[in-house]
Amino acid sequence: MMKKIITIALCLISLMGVMHSCGNSQGEKKSLNKQMIEAIHENIVSVLEGADVNQYVQRSWVMKDLDECLFVYNERLEVFFFVDKDGNTLYQPICNQYSVNSSINNKLLFVREDGKYNGKIGLMNLETGEIVQPFVYSENSDWINGVAVILDENEQYGMLDNSGKVIIPIGKYNQILPLNNGAVLVDNGGALNLLDTQGKLLVELTAVEDINVELSDDFIAMQKEGKWGAINEKGKTVLPFEYDQIIAEPNPGIFNGMFEVKKDGKVGFVDKKGEVVIPCEYEERGFLSNFDNGFSFKKNGKSGVVDYEGNIVWPFEFDAIFDASDKLVRCEINGKIGVMNKDGKWISEQLTRYGFPMKIYGNTVEVFEGNKAGLIDSKGEMVLPCEYDRIEGEEKGLLSSFKSDTELRYSLYNKDGEVLAQYAGGIPQIINEKFVQTIKSGAFGIKDTNGKEIAANEYENIHFVEQDGDVLFVTAHKKDGTDIYNMSTGKKTYSTSYDLENNTPILNGFMLSATDEEDNPLSFFFDKQGNFLFQLDGCFLPKEYK
Repeated sequence: MMKKIITIALCLISLMGVMHSCGNSQGEKKSLNKQMIEAIHENIVSVLEGADVNQYVQRSWVMKDLDECLFVYNERLEVFFFVDKDGNTLYQPICNQYSVNSSINNKLLFVREDGKYNGKIGLMNLETGEIVQPFVYSENSDWINGVAVILDENEQYGMLDNSGKVIIPIGKYNQILPLNNGAVLVDNGGALNLLDTQGKLLVELTAVEDINVELSDDFIAMQKEGKWGAINEKGKTVLPFEYDQIIAEPNPGIFNGMFEVKKDGKVGFVDKKGEVVIPCEYEERGFLSNFDNGFSFKKNGKSGVVDYEGNIVWPFEFDAIFDASDKLVRCEINGKIGVMNKDGKWISEQLTRYGFPMKIYGNTVEVFEGNKAGLIDSKGEMVLPCEYDRIEGEEKGLLSSFKSDTELRYSLYNKDGEVLAQYAGGIPQIINEKFVQTIKSGAFGIKDTNGKEIAANEYENIHFVEQDGDVLFVTAHKKDGTDIYNMSTGKKTYSTSYDLENNTPILNGFMLSATDEEDNPLSFFFDKQGNFLFQLDGCFLPKEYK
């Protein structure tokens, strides 16, 4: 079990190393600049000039951000080169001989001999071209806290530092795993030890049955005598070995920075210092996303709410407590389903329609009088009278849009049910908390959430340029060209007579493509706000490595 867990963890770190090489070690990507792009473009053009390759091979160029420079390669053509932020092509005499196998640390880079996927791995100083460690290794992890794990062809482990020095020779330990907290976990034939990054012993780990090094950077979770606890990098116990299970957050923020623990079949929460915040006395935990009062739990078969400090804020008297918004929670009591506000006040006594619970839109609840729909707010007050055949809502940010079939009129509301604007024509599509896309007579435009026109209804279509679920800018297309609008400010940032399409993330910006009157390719580059940076004549081929 132990060997399997450590092996899996090493594989994950190795993969993370490859992914890490796509971005800056400080979490900031290099800025998109003309010098860098032109240098990459010129190198690719020189490689492809006169070459008889198909389109797929042409487009097989990939970029990796190695922190100190960009690595651009085409594995099918076995061509590699480096470009720094000033647009200088680096290390070109050696680039065709090797392929990259890590990010750069202290000018050192793991490379594969002959550029082959299965080639032997060595360590190269990219400033001098010197081979610091010979081509004798089969695998490597990426750099973690200035060290990297190496494996030989017999899958024996060793470790180097970022000066190229051998810290742990091949074969000394069965497995080696650098941790994000600065310690190094090693397996010495079933006995686990923690070392520092110089290979010196920090603490011996005895009687360990299982281990989880990915739970937290602050401690290492372990199982001893069938029970889980945790230690820090110095070996000090920060969480006593008395738990059946320690569970990390499934998604960031869900657990409010805490860890769920199970003990004797009951659940609770501890913080990153190992202190009990919510004792293990509940039968099960439920999620209440967007609800800032805490978690829902069950105790003695009934549901209640416990806040993030462990205080009971809703008594354990409900049959069930369901997910809702920041002010509203759908509850079940005595076999009926209704909606309460965060203060525990019932605001909807009309509990179901056609056997289904009422819909919640933001902080409003759908209610009916006969077959007509309306909305009430978190205080139970009517904000939309029951005179609509149907209400449809789409939550995005703070907004919901609602539709009346009877009057063919569309309105935009905030999450508390207050009318922001009304529209004629097609239903407005919410872009973000500030702007919506409108349609009138088949033409698209943009308005703010108060109904003020940002872009007239004159566009054939509008495309959203998104990142991590947020719309950064839009490209608005009409017969005579493209306009670009920043979706943070609503300002037009750029206009062109070309039809811009196929937005592609490039470094800390985006590339859009077009063709001129003679069908020649053009590439346009923008920052994340939709501001025009520069144009490149030709097709810019590399894509970011994901």
